[in-house]
Amino acid sequence: MATLPIVHSNGTSREELVGQLREVSKHLRRAQWAMGEATPHGRDYYLIAEPGVYQKARDEHRERCLKLQALMDEVNQMALDIQNS
Repeated sequence: MATLPIVHSNGTSREELVGQLREVSKHLRRAQWAMGEATPHGRDYYLIAEPGVYQKARDEHRERCLKLQALMDEVNQMALDIQNS
């Protein structure tokens, strides 16, 4: 669970904090799209070089995508928690 800011009259407004996180989320969605475009393709991983290398590349790519999704989920949850605080 993320440490959330305390919304008060001398700090950044709730709307601004949520807006900032929504902007982050927007860019993370773009990054997800870009990761999809960069998905390894079998034509780039010849089996002659190393057996199983294509599957290894796909597995590694999937792990990176899962990390990106986890970050996006965390940012979205933070925005929701700030909005509801």
